[in-house]
Amino acid sequence: MTMYHIMVEAARLYPNLAFLRNGDKSEITFQDFVNRVRRVADLELPGGETYKIVAIVCENPVRVLECAFAAWSRGLTVAVLDHRLLPGTLRRMMNYIGADVVYRDDYYEILTDSDAVIDDGIKRGSDCLITFTSGTSGEPKAILHTHESLVANATMIAGYIPVGSDDRALLTKSLNHVAAFTSIIIPSLMTGCSIVVLPQKANIKKIASLIDEENITYVDMVATMLRYVSLFRHSNRSSSLKYISVNGEHLSGEELDKLQLAFPETLFYYSYGLSEAGPRVTYISALDSKRKRGSVGRPLQGIEIRIIEDEAASMSDSKRGEIVVRTPSMMRKYYNNPELSREKMVDGWLHTGDIGWIDDDGYLFVLGRKDDLIVRGGENIYPSEIEDVIATFPCVNESMVFAEKEDLNGNKLIAFVEMADITVGKSELLSLCRKNLPFFLIPQEIHILEEMPLLNGKINKRKVREIYREYHGK
Repeated sequence: MTMYHIMVEAARLYPNLAFLRNGDKSEITFQDFVNRVRRVADLELPGGETYKIVAIVCENPVRVLECAFAAWSRGLTVAVLDHRLLPGTLRRMMNYIGADVVYRDDYYEILTDSDAVIDDGIKRGSDCLITFTSGTSGEPKAILHTHESLVANATMIAGYIPVGSDDRALLTKSLNHVAAFTSIIIPSLMTGCSIVVLPQKANIKKIASLIDEENITYVDMVATMLRYVSLFRHSNRSSSLKYISVNGEHLSGEELDKLQLAFPETLFYYSYGLSEAGPRVTYISALDSKRKRGSVGRPLQGIEIRIIEDEAASMSDSKRGEIVVRTPSMMRKYYNNPELSREKMVDGWLHTGDIGWIDDDGYLFVLGRKDDLIVRGGENIYPSEIEDVIATFPCVNESMVFAEKEDLNGNKLIAFVEMADITVGKSELLSLCRKNLPFFLIPQEIHILEEMPLLNGKINKRKVREIYREYHGK
């Protein structure tokens, strides 16, 4: 079933229910949305039978959805781009994918000057969504999902977060991320759940207040946003929230406990995934997390996970190694990058680049990225092992550990920590590490920040390293 067919079926089942609710409290019903989509498709895609890819660069999420579903109604592939990017960057991205049409908030443009050399092979009517991802560093990659892969992941998520026509979800993630579609848009279309769209440029305080004002029952947020929202919840806790899904970065058991305390009335889930996988791969409840400290949970139904110890070893389920995933929600390929596609997708398995292990009960533990592995004094060190200990300190909001080269041991460990109380000294944190870590895991330097630099809701690792080098005049 395609995205367009899911939309039409939603209008048949829930014609007069509110699908989208704007910040100004105006509503668009499921049937109204179908009508608006059809108008866009009829008026703004002249000669559309020759097109393959439509780029969308809109600030207004409602406009993004209208344009996306209009394109899907014509069997086209959609690329949602971040409207905040510089014009030159956007143009390079559109050239890279060979976009035929670009939608803006108040107009559209036929692109005839693209000089991209792309791997053709877009499957009209089957290929659905292109999103760009770069994590917190590195060159962006264009990920191509099919209708089937997106619907598969959304169906898995709905299996443990069973929203319905009486629920209201808050859309907090940008639609240039695949997670916004699989965690909020598609489940809402499948179940009649209403979506409240954030007002443009809404701040954290406004987001927190909207949960109460709009009687929100379901939110899916990156951990950093939820952490800040929780600061506004202590004196005014909402009784409407039923489900909270948090993801997007590593969280220790102690951090999960803190977040759950801020929302004691909800079912609270933490998940692991990556855009290439749809993105959701595993989940764990806050209650289960108390029993399986540090785990990201078990795979969603229909997903298989294995651990590869090294390139020469066979797959197993016990020791540390790279996490590989087999799922019906896996991307079709990296668009315009066949070499990377072959490297990451082998015999139906997606190589995540993450290191972890699986316990006897099938719970996955993620230690970090392969690229984050630090070798010091002959010891293999994963930053999360240190960050989890730092997170137990009461005033810590976030931390990042990395290595810099030194003469004797090859690498020295550097910790940057965002503190709620910046008067707390480095000595207290160092003392904590000495009490709870072996000597080779103790950071040689600790730096306190008032605010950690972020990129797409995650710690901007490249920027943190730049800050460190500025400290040392490098």
